[in-house]
Amino acid sequence: MDVGDPQRGHEIWDSGGDVIFPNGCSMCHSLDGTEDDRSPSPSWLGISEVAGSRVPGLSATEYLRESIVDPGAYIVEGYRDTMPKSFALLLSEEDIAGLVAFLLTQ
Repeated sequence: MDVGDPQRGHEIWDSGGDVIFPNGCSMCHSLDGTEDDRSPSPSWLGISEVAGSRVPGLSATEYLRESIVDPGAYIVEGYRDTMPKSFALLLSEEDIAGLVAFLLTQ
């Protein structure tokens, strides 16, 4: 997989870029560890440190990509399978690579 542009990934997280819903990923995922009842999704704080150990046999990059394109493949304990399944269709490979690169900085 190509290394993506973390700035593009941050844009998608923050605003959805020009491809996904307003407020992007930040609508459900925080970067600072905060979670609340309105957001049934895990924070991305420290995701780069745990991503490579979540699923045996997947690197951090592979796990993060899978979490975007097939979000039901692995559900973090304590959470439900609520992430939209359409991101593989809505995001280009470049956008996905950018989002993964951004997540690896968290």
